[in-house]
Amino acid sequence: MAENKYNDVSKPPIATLQSLSTSKDSINIETVLMLPENASKVIQSHFRSLIARRNFLKLRNAVLLLQIVSRAWLAVKQNSALNNSETSRENQKQSEKFGSYVKLFAERHSFVKLKRSVLLIQQATRLWITRIHQVGSNTIHGASSPDILNGATDGEKFDHGITEFEKAPLMCQKKVETDLETEAAVSIQFAWLNFKSRKSLRKKCFAATKIQSHFRGWLLRRRFLDQRRAAIQIQNDFRCLRCWREFQQYKTATKSAILIQSYMRGWIARRRAQRLKYLVVVIQSHVRGLTARKKVTRKKHCIVLIQSYWKGHLAQKESSQQLLDLHSRVQKSATNVVKLQRWWRHVLLLKLRAKSAIIIQSHVRGWTARHKVARKKHCIVLIQSYWKGHLAQKQSSQQLLDMRLRVQKSATNVVKLQRWWRHVLLLQLRTKSAIIIQSHVRGWTARQKVARKKHCIVLIQSYWKGHLAQKESSRQLLDMRLRVQKSATNVVKLQRWWRHVLLLKLRTRSAIIIQSHVRGWIARQKVSKEKHCIVLIQSYWKGYLARKESNQQLLDLRFRVQKSAINVDDSRRIINRLLFALSELLSMKSVTGILHTCATLDMATEHSQKCCEKLVAAGAIGTLLKLIHSVSRSIPDQEILKHALLTLRNLARYPNLIEVLIDCHGSVETIFLEMLRNKDDGYFIASQILKKICSNQKGLEAICKLRPHLKRLKSLVEELTRKANLEKRNTRSLAVRENIERRLREATELVKLITHGRYTEGVL
Repeated sequence: MAENKYNDVSKPPIATLQSLSTSKDSINIETVLMLPENASKVIQSHFRSLIARRNFLKLRNAVLLLQIVSRAWLAVKQNSALNNSETSRENQKQSEKFGSYVKLFAERHSFVKLKRSVLLIQQATRLWITRIHQVGSNTIHGASSPDILNGATDGEKFDHGITEFEKAPLMCQKKVETDLETEAAVSIQFAWLNFKSRKSLRKKCFAATKIQSHFRGWLLRRRFLDQRRAAIQIQNDFRCLRCWREFQQYKTATKSAILIQSYMRGWIARRRAQRLKYLVVVIQSHVRGLTARKKVTRKKHCIVLIQSYWKGHLAQKESSQQLLDLHSRVQKSATNVVKLQRWWRHVLLLKLRAKSAIIIQSHVRGWTARHKVARKKHCIVLIQSYWKGHLAQKQSSQQLLDMRLRVQKSATNVVKLQRWWRHVLLLQLRTKSAIIIQSHVRGWTARQKVARKKHCIVLIQSYWKGHLAQKESSRQLLDMRLRVQKSATNVVKLQRWWRHVLLLKLRTRSAIIIQSHVRGWIARQKVSKEKHCIVLIQSYWKGYLARKESNQQLLDLRFRVQKSAINVDDSRRIINRLLFALSELLSMKSVTGILHTCATLDMATEHSQKCCEKLVAAGAIGTLLKLIHSVSRSIPDQEILKHALLTLRNLARYPNLIEVLIDCHGSVETIFLEMLRNKDDGYFIASQILKKICSNQKGLEAICKLRPHLKRLKSLVEELTRKANLEKRNTRSLAVRENIERRLREATELVKLITHGRYTEGVL
């Protein structure tokens, strides 16, 4: 590619020169053929063609030499990777000087040759004219013409010149005219030669200018392409570095997000499990309380029923005792009346018992129906509350808590209302029973009084009938009691069975809900694990594919870097430039330049151990310490101080260099003072440097010798502790509290390292 470019640049001037030379030869030959009688013109034309030919050959050789030199220089220059603006300007100036020198040399050389040829032609012409005037013979002309044309033509031209010179005697007759013509010819030739020389000079200047313009254009184009290629390479490297950094940040962010999500999901799952456990416990407590209240109410109802039966039995006993007393009184005189009264009482008692049994059965059936309805309603309300609570749980925990409170309040209100209504019904039942009993007792007493006064005979007559009926009624009463007891036991068994069925359903539903939640949680955990595994496998596979695709690119990039590193000038290497910048650091007056140099030193020492060693060998530690002493408390100087401390931290990473840092006079004291005085990032950087110094025995001894600084460090720890305790009460300044806690942590760790080092040194 380069040779083709060179050929394209260098060929047009040669072609133009060759075309000019051929055109000149053709013109000269035509003039010779057209004017064979004019010997002087023929000689001059041949002589001029010879001179032009020689000039053309010399010019071509010079152009070829210039092309060879330019090609060699371009081939050497092509191997360099990057060129700065200064070198490009210097090369351009050198090329311009070289072109001007070549142009001057070619013009001077052509002018000297032209002058020499003109003088030679003039001498030969004058000699020939003088000999024509002196001698008129052909021999003189034949002897003189070869001498003139000996150095200018070959054999054929020489013979042709002799034939032309033989015709010269014809011109001797016209001596005066010949002299005038000779003078005119000389002046015309001189003018023509001047014109031709100027024309050839212009053509040569134009050709040289054309060559220089093409060469300079090609050179500028090549420099532009090199700079463009270097800029593209730098952009590719920078974009690759930026993409790599973004990928690393994305990778760390992804890992952090996954870790945070795992912890958050674990916390949410634990919280949900605790909440479910709490809800299950609450539901169980409510259910147990409900069952306990139902048992209490059932027992209470049974007790009331037993008491009523027992009171009835006692009343029956009392009435029977009274009847026995009455019978004993009137047994002798009114046995029939007593029997009749007993029969009538028994009939009334049967009616009363039948009515009481009907009332009791109606109340019991109503109570059981209401109890079933209330239980179903409670179950429906409970199911609705659970379902609404489940739906509301998805929306927000606050709504769930509010719904639970509402459900609990409604449940408590329903329970209270049910208790109150049952109490009202019980009071009404008791009142109605008491009223019925009282009315029957009062009516019975009134009827007794009336019957005792008015119907003693009837009562006596009815005694026997009553006695007969009493036997029948006692038998029927026993049958009724047995039926009532059987129905009561059946009702109790049925209630127990139904309660057991409801309890089983409730337990089954609770177990299903708990199992569904647990299975859902297990399924979500399984899905999250599978998703995490899939994402991990995809990331590994994508990383493998990316590395596989970038292997060839990395090999090409490495080969190109090695190839460019071979041809790099040592003075342009980064380490040599860093050393030069380090030597000029203290003499700089621009804050921007100092900041840029310090940032470059920081970046170079962060990534290269060799740069650190070379900089330490060049005295970088002393220079940086002097720079730290010379900076002020302004913001730009603080940035310079930060980069200087970062450079010292990078140097202190290596064990062989940290000893040099410790041995440097005043280094430990300077870094200690910067830590105690600085409150920004320089505080933490100086703390890290001191920690690395404490890891070395010599550094620990040097720090222990600084008693005042250690006292100031302890007082700083106490002050930061006091500030941290004060800031804990202030919840608004969170960033200030974190900064104080971080500074306190760094100072405490440094004090612990120094104390531990002293202790171990004392033990040893």
